Amino acid sequence: MRLFSRWPGGRMRAAIERAATVALLLCAVIALWGVWRDHEPVAISYDPPDFGPHIRELPRGLRNHNPGNLEASPGNPWLGETECASESRFACFHRPVWGIRAMARTLHNYQTRHGLDTVAEVAQRYVGGDRPEVWSRNVAAASGLDPHEPLNLTDEDTLVQVVKGIIQAETGLMPYTSDTVDIGVRLSIEFD
Repeated sequence: MRLFSRWPGGRMRAAIERAATVALLLCAVIALWGVWRDHEPVAISYDPPDFGPHIRELPRGLRNHNPGNLEASPGNPWLGETECASESRFACFHRPVWGIRAMARTLHNYQTRHGLDTVAEVAQRYVGGDRPEVWSRNVAAASGLDPHEPLNLTDEDTLVQVVKGIIQAETGLMPYTSDTVDIGVRLSIEFD
């Protein structure tokens, strides 16, 4: 299965693959710069942390590289989505940045297409009938926001803040570096 199954071929797929390669190279250059400059590596992680044999004990969203626990949509696959042997309801991604990208894209669409502009309103659609008020309080607490405060989810910094809150609320922890989240959000903006 191709990494970018949404676009079966052509220039768009090649451009996305080049952009992902450039992002990896940029992370490597920054890390090497930190080693050379300070003689210590800079903590930049494009891949998930290595949990070793304890991977099965992790929350589903971390095992599937889908920290927002987005449901799979076979007719409309996400960039970076892959088949998942252990899961039928929730999407699986090749890398966490692609799962973060899908979550950020979903949030952006909630605001631009559906007019949802608070964490509480997003919760109604994101979790449906599964206790949205508890979810919105957890996301707000983890992101430092008021659940009823108007948000601008087209702003990258706000989107990063909300995405981090959702990861914390959905998985119970934040195993990703800020750089990993930033790359995922940036991918959601650049490749919509």
